[in-house]
Amino acid sequence: MYLSTLYLLCFHCRQLSNLVKSEFDKVSEPCNNMIMTEQERIHCELTAHMFRAMAHPLRVFLLDRLSTKAWCVCELAAEAEVDKSVASKHLSILREAGLVESTRHGTQIEYSLTAPCVLELASCAEGAVLINRKKSLGINPDREDQGIVQD
Repeated sequence: MYLSTLYLLCFHCRQLSNLVKSEFDKVSEPCNNMIMTEQERIHCELTAHMFRAMAHPLRVFLLDRLSTKAWCVCELAAEAEVDKSVASKHLSILREAGLVESTRHGTQIEYSLTAPCVLELASCAEGAVLINRKKSLGINPDREDQGIVQD
């Protein structure tokens, strides 16, 4: 009974996954029809993949720590106050995107940042977004001492 329920659950999850994937394909269809060279398409896909890899606060935290030195997974996990398996999963996503690299030292795996410029890009974008948000709220973006008045 348990196995048949589990099988049905997995079957429905796969069907749902296929449905969601097909919906994503419909959303990206206009992008696929754009007049774009193969090289431009690959460039855009790689850039989007990199940004998706950075789109989690813990991964940004890990990248920030890796900007100071190379770290082993256990040190990064302790620093982030998460389980080692959680840190390892997020680091594998960053490694797959090419933002970090790993080196094995015996039983430990040490990670280092391969693209420090991504943190500069993030800082630049954060500054621009903050200025735009201040402007939209009617706050002078040049004034540091002006706070947001809350009701």
